[in-house]
Amino acid sequence: MNEIRLDPLTREWVIVAPNRDRRPISPKRCPFCVGSPEINASEQVQILQNKYAALTPEAPKVTRPNSRQAYGFSEIVVESLDHNADFCTLPLNQAIKVFTLALRRSGELLRDDKIKYVHFFRNRGRGLGVSIRHPHSQIVALPFVPPRIRMEKKVFEKFSPCVLCDQLKNVVRGARLVKKEGGVVAYVPYAPRWPYEIHIQGPHEESLRHYDLDCLGEVVRVLQLSLRALDQVLGGDTPYTFSLHDAPKSAKKFHTHLEITPVMYDRSRVKFTGGMERGAGTTILDRAPEERARELRAAIRRIE
Repeated sequence: MNEIRLDPLTREWVIVAPNRDRRPISPKRCPFCVGSPEINASEQVQILQNKYAALTPEAPKVTRPNSRQAYGFSEIVVESLDHNADFCTLPLNQAIKVFTLALRRSGELLRDDKIKYVHFFRNRGRGLGVSIRHPHSQIVALPFVPPRIRMEKKVFEKFSPCVLCDQLKNVVRGARLVKKEGGVVAYVPYAPRWPYEIHIQGPHEESLRHYDLDCLGEVVRVLQLSLRALDQVLGGDTPYTFSLHDAPKSAKKFHTHLEITPVMYDRSRVKFTGGMERGAGTTILDRAPEERARELRAAIRRIE
C-alpha cells in the first residue's frame, strides 16, 4: 500500500510506493506509441495518467502515526509520437506545446485544496531509473511542499531584492553565462551541487504560467540548447533531470526557474557522490563552475 511517511529526524515527508513497476519496456509494447489504447494518434503531445502512480486521489486512508494518505496525482506528458525522438531535438513549437500543456494541467491540479505543490520534471537515462525510452516528462501533484522548494520559498521571502534577480547582473557579464536569449538566461550556478548543473531563469514571475508565449518560447529554446550542449560536452545521451521550480501555493514571493542536473558522466569527467554528498549533504567540486560554463558556451556556439 502506498503511503507518505514522516522522517522523525529531518521532519521531511517520504513517499513509500512499493508496487511501482520498474521493468524495462520494449518498443514492441511501449504504452506511449501509436497503437496503445491510451494514445491519440492525431496528437503529437498529450497527457496520460501514470499507471504506476506513487500518488493517487483514490489512495486509502492511513491511520498509523507519522504517516498520511498518499493523495495526489501522477501524470505523464507524452512529448512525441516518435518513439526515438528526444526533447532537446523536437521542433521548437512542439517542445513549447509540451510546456503549455504541462503548465495548463499544473494550474488545474493546484485548484484542488489538498494539493500544495505541482512538480513538472523530465528524467533521461536508465541511470535514473527510466524504464520507457519513449520521450516523456512527468507531472506530480503533492499534498506537501517538497524540501528544496520550501527552502527556496524561505529565501525568496526573507531577502529583498530577489536573490535571482540580484545575481543576474553578475551572470550576464560574468564567466558563468551559458546562453542568453531575449530576457532568458542559462548559467552555471555560483555554488552548484553537481558539475555542469545549469539554471535557466527569465523575468521575475512566481510561475512559468505567467509568461506570455514569446517569453515561454525563449525559455524552451534555451532549455533545448542547454541539453544539447550537455550532450556535446559529455559525449551524448547524458542522463539528466530537468525540473521546474514554481511557487508553491503558500508563497508570498518566488522567482520561477528551471534546474538541469546531469547525473552520470564519462570516465574522464566523472564526479561520484560519496560520503560528503550523500552522508552530509555537502558537495565537493573538482573544477570551478566558471570552467564548466566555458565548455557549455563553446558547445552552444558549435550547435548554433
